[in-house]
Amino acid sequence: MALADRVRTLLQDLARAGTTVTWGDLRRRMGGALLFLHPDDQGELLMVVDQDAPADDPLLSALVAAADLSPHGLYRHIRFSRGRERVLDESREMHWRMEVFGLFQLWRHR
Repeated sequence: MALADRVRTLLQDLARAGTTVTWGDLRRRMGGALLFLHPDDQGELLMVVDQDAPADDPLLSALVAAADLSPHGLYRHIRFSRGRERVLDESREMHWRMEVFGLFQLWRHR
């Protein structure tokens, strides 16, 4: 299974469990399969994870949070690269929280 597929599966499981994950915790949960990646490579990996996401579904990559449980620095980049609407800086955290909540709801019964 490709790395992005494994990360996608893990994020789906986390969505079902109703929790977010930091990049460091994601690495630990992957059991050594996810090495220390440059932020550009992290972004590319998460882009592949979300490549088949329906346009009206929240992006699984939103579950990757910063250490302080705020939106990860890649959140805006991935949204933009996936053609999602731009979110103003002042509403970014609230929008992110709503997207995470939407993932929890969406994946609860999948």
